[in-house]
Amino acid sequence: MRVSNGPLLTFAALCMAVALFCQNVSLASGDYRRVLSVALVGMLAADLCCAVAFARGGWTRWVAVVLAAPSLFIVADLARRVPYLW
Repeated sequence: MRVSNGPLLTFAALCMAVALFCQNVSLASGDYRRVLSVALVGMLAADLCCAVAFARGGWTRWVAVVLAAPSLFIVADLARRVPYLW
């Protein structure tokens, strides 16, 4: 079953919003493992949806690039935080 690009990119936007929200959460306990894991999974799901839309081509290619761009910030923040958590 092929999903059209509209719902695919909507799901990507939702996943990226969850990933960005989880990436910016401050916890009083200081245990960021679960929150960062959710951010990583959300980012990967969004990037996968964006990659499928990008591969299909058309005008949605540009939307996919814009939706995938925040992944760079999430990866940079994960690279900074993860060595101190695990």
